[in-house]
Amino acid sequence: MTLELMPDGKTFKKLNSTQYKALNNYYKRLHDRPLSQELGLPIGLAILGGLGAIAYIFREKILDDFDKQKKTLLDWIVDGMKSIPSRAFEWSVEQGFDIGTTISGIDLTKTTGEAAEVFGEGVNICSQYEYDLINLYQKSEDAAWWEKPLYGVGIRQKLKGMKKAGCSKPAFVEQKNWDRV
Repeated sequence: MTLELMPDGKTFKKLNSTQYKALNNYYKRLHDRPLSQELGLPIGLAILGGLGAIAYIFREKILDDFDKQKKTLLDWIVDGMKSIPSRAFEWSVEQGFDIGTTISGIDLTKTTGEAAEVFGEGVNICSQYEYDLINLYQKSEDAAWWEKPLYGVGIRQKLKGMKKAGCSKPAFVEQKNWDRV
C-alpha cells in the first residue's frame, strides 16, 4: 500500500483500493468543468450554422419577401413622416415577425388549437384566442426575467390575431394594450 495525501491536505495515510478510487473520483470531480462550459461553443456554432443553412435554403423566398417589403418601405416613407421613431420601431418589429414567420413557418397570430382539444370541436375562434392568452399570461408570471419579453411578444401577437378575427376585447386585457395592437 502506498501513502497518499488526504483531501484535508495535512495527513498522510495508507489507503486501500476503495479509498484510493474514492480519492481519485473526488479530485476528478473537483477539476471537471461544467457541461455548459464544455458544450457552449459547439452548440452555439451548430445553431449559427443551422440558421445559416436555413437562410441559404430559403434565400429566394427571403429575397422575394424583401423585395415586397422594400416596396412597402418606400410607400411608408412617401406616405408620411409623422412620428418616425415609433413607426420605424413598429415597422422593424413587424418585419422581424414576417421574416421569422417565413423562416420558421410558425405564425404567432394564429390559435394553437389547444382549446378545441380541451373543450371539444364546437369552440369558436374568439374563445380559442382567449384560452391561448390565458395560458401565455399564466406562463409569463412564473417566467424568468429574460423570458418575460418573449411572452409579451406572444401576447401581443395573439391580441393582433384576435383583432384581425373580429373578436371583442377580453375582460382581463387592459384597454391600453388592446388599443396598442
